[in-house]
This record gives sequence, structure tokens and C-alpha cells, in this order.
Amino acid sequence: MHLPATPAVVSLIFISACSPPVNERFDLEQGNVPVLTNALVTENRTPIDDALQCYGDALELSRKNSKPLGIAVGDVRDFTGRINDSEGAPVTQGAGLMVYSALAGIGPAIRIHERLDPRVAELELTYLDRQRLGDGRMHQATPESEPAPWMPYMGGSILQSDYYIVGGVTELNHSITSSGIEVTIGGVGARSRNVIINVAVDLRIVNTRNLVVEHAVSLQKQVIGLEVGADVFRFFDTRLFDIKAGTQMTEPMQMAVRSILQLASLDLLEAVSDVPNETCVRLVQPDLNRKLPRPRPPKDTRKWPPAPITAVSATQPRDSAKVAAQAASVQNSDLVPQEDQVSTQPEKQPAASAGGGIVVVGAGTSAEAAIGVWKNLKQNNPDLFAEVQADMVSVNRDGGPFLVVVQHPQKQASAYCEVAKAVGVECVEAPPEVLAALETVRAHSQN
Repeated sequence: MHLPATPAVVSLIFISACSPPVNERFDLEQGNVPVLTNALVTENRTPIDDALQCYGDALELSRKNSKPLGIAVGDVRDFTGRINDSEGAPVTQGAGLMVYSALAGIGPAIRIHERLDPRVAELELTYLDRQRLGDGRMHQATPESEPAPWMPYMGGSILQSDYYIVGGVTELNHSITSSGIEVTIGGVGARSRNVIINVAVDLRIVNTRNLVVEHAVSLQKQVIGLEVGADVFRFFDTRLFDIKAGTQMTEPMQMAVRSILQLASLDLLEAVSDVPNETCVRLVQPDLNRKLPRPRPPKDTRKWPPAPITAVSATQPRDSAKVAAQAASVQNSDLVPQEDQVSTQPEKQPAASAGGGIVVVGAGTSAEAAIGVWKNLKQNNPDLFAEVQADMVSVNRDGGPFLVVVQHPQKQASAYCEVAKAVGVECVEAPPEVLAALETVRAHSQN
């Protein structure tokens, strides 16, 4: 008596379970067919996002007295070589963009430098060089020049990065394992299947100044797909019923790649910042089991400027004494505001060999480039360089690299370098050959 009701009940259950979500229609302009709208636009989040935010807070706290880490992203792409004739590449071709988003999710402790697609900036710099770029105002390149509608360009507007990230998606292994079960009794059956795919990423972080690979990391993730279903194929009285229902669910492949890239980025940043990430990673992966030691690259790979003896100049040979003399005594040049100058005549400078507190804080391939380095240092660290004077010194007779040499009136060289390094400024005590060259430059500037 109850058999005829059974298929009806089963059918209603399946229909209700498989019914689509409520859809809305969005009317376009007149003459267009309304389109269906359903899900809202939301942030593209992954399970690793909380770890990124946590590490950003830790990094910002540890570098509160230092400048942000300057990170650029290079070529991060698909190296798997997998192409599907019907669907194209199964792995995202925008892995580099995912690394950008991961760095942005860390927060203000990271300063991101655009290197992946600088075409617009390079085009505008070309217009600027050809005197074609303006902003609607008149400009004077020098006090003596006539006003012109194009913008002047003095160079040095593009900030240098500290490190850059490159690499790619290197593995995609389909169906490394699969399993399932299917049972049918009397025309009524059920089935369950799963399949596992493996995807891996290899990234490295490179020191921009000397191209030393500070750290490399290889991470993998398994992507699991699940299918569950039920079938009914049998007679009820004189009627034949054929009902199939089921569901399939797979972790999105591109979300898996994004998650791996996020964790790989955290490992690379740990290597160059010396800020551990394990506490933050365990927030999203409590069962983390790291067998390899955490990265601790030697700090001597980050030294800058180079030693004067080994430095190589990119400029043409010139009279280094003449150029150095012109670039010396920066304290009385336009690098120091007028209100800071108590006299229009420079005070007699002490002999370089007689005083302490003489250090090297930067370098340039020419005297002009070194002055630009000094301007940036003074602008970004006003408290550090408020009481010091700077000289542009070259120890090579052929006009080799010019070092930015500063002397503190009170602090010794070692103590001053400790203060400088604490705020992220590279600093080394001036060696004897630099002291000798400095004394020569100052003698020229006083004659």
C-alpha cells in the first residue's frame, strides 16, 4: 500500500536538495534581455589571510624604527607546461599578481615596488625626457631658465627596492591517488568517490643590490575532490523510476595555488627580515611540522656600500680631485636649508685623521649620484643626520665610485653606526684610505 508513495517522497527530497539558489534579474537598458544575478562581489579570501595579517603586525612592531622593506615582484609564472585543448592551462597564468596581493595583505611594513609591468611609467619618463610631459603648470628647470609648460626631470625619482621575488608553479600532478565505493541493491544504489591532485610552487628572494639569493622555498599542497551520489532505477507497481542525484565538490585549484604562494611569501620575508613567522602560520595550520631549520642567511651578503678597493665605477675617467672638490662641503650647499646655516662662510673643517665619528653611509657612481643618495638619506632620516656634514669622496684616481662620508661632531664611528643601522641605514666605519681621501677633498675645498 505504501510503495507508490515512496518514489514520490524520494523525488521531492532530491528536487528540493538540488534546487538552485534564489536568483534575481537585473534589467539592463531598454532592448536588452534581463540577466540573472545571484552571489555578491566579495573579497577574494583564503585560509592563509589571517596569517598574513598576523605577520604584518609582527613585522611592523619589529621595524617600528626602521623604514619598510622594499619588495618587488619579478617573473612568477606557470612552469608546469600543462595545456588542455578544451580549457587551456589548468594552472593560473597570474601567479605574479597573486604574490603582489599576498605582499599587500601584510600591510605597511612592506613597501611594494612595481617591476612586473613598468611600461606606463617608462613611457611617461620617455615623454619627460623629450620635454613632452606637463601637468598644466609652468616650470623652471633652473633659476636662470625661462618658464616652460613641460616638467623638468632631475633623475632619481624611482625608488630602489631591497629585494625581489621570482619563481613559479613547478608541479601539477593529476590523480596521484583516487578511491571510491559504489553499491546497488534492488535498483537502489549509492556511490562515493574522491581524487587527489598535487600542485607545488618554487620561489626565491633575491637581494636587488648584489643579486645574492637570500633564500629559496619549495611548498606543495594536495587538492582533494569529492563526489557523493545516489541512484534509483526500479519499478514501483507498473511504473519505472530512474532517479539520479549527487554532489561534487573540489577545492578550487587557483585558490590552492594562491594559498601556497602566500605561505611561500611569508617564508621568504622571514629570511630577509629575521622576524619568525611560525606563530602566525600556526594560526591557520596548527599541525605545522617543519623539519628543516628556519632560514638565517649570512648578513654579510647585505653589506652596502661596497668596499672602496673592490668598487667599480660606471662613469668615464675624469679628474676625481676636481669633481670631489666641487662636491665637497655639502653642509653649505642646497642640501641644507638656509635657516640651518649660521654663517655664509664655511667653518674650517677638522682634519679627517684627527677626529672620530667618520663613517660611510652610501655611494654613487658619480659625485652627482652620491649627492642624490645623500639628499634621500637626509630627507628620510632627518633626526639621524641633523648634526652631521657630508662629503662626496672617491679613493680612485680615475673618478671611481663616490662615497657619502659623514662625520658626527660628538659620537664615535662605531656608536654612530649602531644608531644608523637601528633605523635601517647601512653604515660602516671609514677605512684609512677613505680618511686620507677625505682630508684631500677638504683641503681642496678650503683653497
